[in-house]
Amino acid sequence: MDNTVTVAVISAFAAIVTAYLGFRGKHEDTLSSMVKDQSDLIRDLKEQVVQFQVENKQLKETVDKQNKVIDNLTEEVGQLREQIEEFKSRTKEA
Repeated sequence: MDNTVTVAVISAFAAIVTAYLGFRGKHEDTLSSMVKDQSDLIRDLKEQVVQFQVENKQLKETVDKQNKVIDNLTEEVGQLREQIEEFKSRTKEA
């Protein structure tokens, strides 16, 4: 009977160790997969940030150019108003 109990205990222990190692392996694979997914996500986000920075720079340059055009047009409008006023004053004198 002692042999039967000993074999049963050893068998149970072997089953527990096997189950633990199997679980541990799957658990580590799951963690590795999660870490890899997170790393991939971080890499993708970094690429998107770089792309947004490039687009932002291009948009800023476009806005700066448009602001210069607006400033130039505003100056030209002012000059034209002055010319109109001069013309009005000349026509009133004549």
